[in-house]
Amino acid sequence: MTNKKNINMPISVSEVISNSGIPVDRLKTVKWGNRPNSSNVGVYIISTCQNPKLNSNLYQSAPLDENILNFWLRKVSSLEIDNKLSPTVSQLSERLNQFWLPDENILYIGMTKSAKGIAGRVGQYYRTELGERKPHAGGHWIKTLKVLDQLYVHYLPDSLPKETEEKILRTFIGQVSKRTLENLKDKKLPLPFANLELEKGNRKNHGITKSKIT
Repeated sequence: MTNKKNINMPISVSEVISNSGIPVDRLKTVKWGNRPNSSNVGVYIISTCQNPKLNSNLYQSAPLDENILNFWLRKVSSLEIDNKLSPTVSQLSERLNQFWLPDENILYIGMTKSAKGIAGRVGQYYRTELGERKPHAGGHWIKTLKVLDQLYVHYLPDSLPKETEEKILRTFIGQVSKRTLENLKDKKLPLPFANLELEKGNRKNHGITKSKIT
């Protein structure tokens, strides 16, 4: 009898949820910019793919908007890369690309425990300008992309959102393909592009600091 090797493969939104032991029957989807129809606490996933069962609409490199990167650098003059002040747009673009996963459609996994629910939290995400700290700066790298209007928000009510978010993130990390992992700057923590932290104190080694106005 031949033993099958476990081969890490890119994953869909539905798979990363179900493989984390979480039912997907209440999973819903809206286009980026639209308000999720849920006032419950829960988790949400930003993806390039409308169909949560597919891993499609992929980009070989990060579809960054150089005008937005320039705006970010002008707005937040304190931004540093590897403790060096005043990086160029090219340097910032290069560093962000070192954390892009070209075979994955999932760009960010988030959660909310707020009384405003998923709808409120995602609304805050939409409204927070790149470089601002409030109302929700988590996953702010996603605002550097020129394909925002082509993204989708998949969301799922969940009574233990923090624990569920971590389960999903760990599932994602555990299945990143060998080829993609080899090309990432931080091979120890292959989170989705816009996730910068697994849990408190366990952050991507990305070197981009002081990136929000004080």
